[in-house]
Amino acid sequence: MLERKHDFIRLLKVLVDVVEASKGAVAGNDDRILDAEGFALKFVGHASAAYYLYKGIALPEIGACFVDPSSINILVRGALETFLVFHHVFVAPASEEERDFRYLCWLLANFLERQTLPVQSPQGKHMLSEEAQLIPLTRDRLRGNESFKALKPNQQKDVLEKGKWRPPWTELGLAAGLNRTHAEALYSYLCEYAHAGNLGITQIRAAHTLEDQRELCNATIGLLVISIANMVKAYCGVFPKSRASLEQDQDGMNLVRIWIEIGATPIENTP
Repeated sequence: MLERKHDFIRLLKVLVDVVEASKGAVAGNDDRILDAEGFALKFVGHASAAYYLYKGIALPEIGACFVDPSSINILVRGALETFLVFHHVFVAPASEEERDFRYLCWLLANFLERQTLPVQSPQGKHMLSEEAQLIPLTRDRLRGNESFKALKPNQQKDVLEKGKWRPPWTELGLAAGLNRTHAEALYSYLCEYAHAGNLGITQIRAAHTLEDQRELCNATIGLLVISIANMVKAYCGVFPKSRASLEQDQDGMNLVRIWIEIGATPIENTP
């Protein structure tokens, strides 16, 4: 576990370095470059918080010292989903048309969802009003997209009216190169904690010591290390300056490659 913790810190530093290398990249006709940077910041925040909690929480005010598996597992799920969406929107598309399509679908889904929020503040209402004007413009851009035109009519309707923008999470994980155990079984395990499932509650009840509590997160931390390595590779695939930065760090690049291979190898074949 000590080696895994060392690799975690090293990889997180690599991720921060490659993100910093492309800081201030010129935005295009929309905010997608800024959104890509936002994905990286979200990921780093989740990963850092999970590691901090893994070290243990001390609250002398109430005489408590513990590790919180629920928060750690939920944060890792958030980090994993952040990587998977980033990969789906920015990396996986095979053409610029498809890349535009996926980005616009993701954007439209967010616009539509926020229109349902019960906003009360003047600032919030103003923002929703501005976004409401962007919805028809985004739909028009989608209608002119060749990837959108290739969809069946019912699929087009789901995109435009329901904001359906992604396949199931397992499919996203497999498409991003994760083995099925990580993409399906371990992801479902993290969802158990996020949704207060019986398994998570039972495990927490049975974990009486700090080591017991950490044990519930060991596989999760391993998945987080895999996710960091994959996020580094994905980010470098979008930003040339980030890729150039990584190429200057041979040790970091090798560690990224090792953990990507671990995440892709069927679990029964992993030492």
